[in-house]
Amino acid sequence: PELANPYLEFQFDHLFSNLLPETWETFHRCRDAIAALRPDTLLIASPTRFEYAAIAAARATHVPTIFVNHGILGKIHKFGVPTDRFWAWGESSLRSARSALHWQEHQVAVVGAPQIHGAIEQVVAARREPRCARLARLDLADAGRVLLVITGGNTEGPFSLVTGDAIWNSWQAVLAWIRAHPEITVILKPHPAADLHPWYETIRAILPNLFVRRFNALEDALAVADGAVLMEHVTTAALVAVGASCPLLYVNTARRLENVYTARWTDELETVRRAAEIPLALTRLLEDADFRAMLLDRGHDFFAKNILPSERIPGALRKALSRIHAAESGGPLTASSTVV
Repeated sequence: PELANPYLEFQFDHLFSNLLPETWETFHRCRDAIAALRPDTLLIASPTRFEYAAIAAARATHVPTIFVNHGILGKIHKFGVPTDRFWAWGESSLRSARSALHWQEHQVAVVGAPQIHGAIEQVVAARREPRCARLARLDLADAGRVLLVITGGNTEGPFSLVTGDAIWNSWQAVLAWIRAHPEITVILKPHPAADLHPWYETIRAILPNLFVRRFNALEDALAVADGAVLMEHVTTAALVAVGASCPLLYVNTARRLENVYTARWTDELETVRRAAEIPLALTRLLEDADFRAMLLDRGHDFFAKNILPSERIPGALRKALSRIHAAESGGPLTASSTVV
């Protein structure tokens, strides 16, 4: 039957014509792969329909599953997370998930985010190199002040986590500021997957001081950036920015209520909530020393609350693996134990 609401008609058509068939196909492929590989454990790092299909396939073949929160720092319970265990990047995420989902002690662990710390180390190393070398890797000539614009995924399509009118108003304010400041080199680092890539290429063509760098550019871009702005939806690239001591401003004018991704980010980072406030905030980000110092302090506090320190990761991983081994074998983890 047809629906009276054309917007719902579009969404349901997309759901039944595209999403469900893709998910069903993913389930069968994962089930076949798991049957062939016979893994001890399946690690899930993002709560999308493809990962849920993989979890279902693992359960069908009696393979234990672990969920690692990839960038989701709050309200993890909103996803359900139907895995056997949960590994968190930091204590705050662990507390949030455990209190809402009632996991037992042996099912949860804080293991940190090795990939985040690895990227930060690359930024620190790149900063020791000559500036010209860093710019050359970004395919840029000599530049004065540099602003890095970071975008997250899920900003398009029928299940977008941001609302259209608000995000366009924000982008119009940012683009107007870029056009009014030709002396500033702006590097746009979009999310590598679900993002507005064709549109980014269009605006790049009309703004000579805007450069789009989609892949393998984050560390070098942060190494030359004087400041960074995160546009609307969150991404782990912003965690690398604050962890690498780059002043970060969060533009979040388009958030939907109870957004499970952005909740902790908007509470703990300096956030611009109105498009009209964006131009002044961008100027202060690059020119106001006190404002920049405040952004650095809030970024450092945010990182410390949500990401386990790198020096604690080896011990945390061993503890997490020991719990799994003890639960499945009844004995302690030893030098000869194998846990995948």
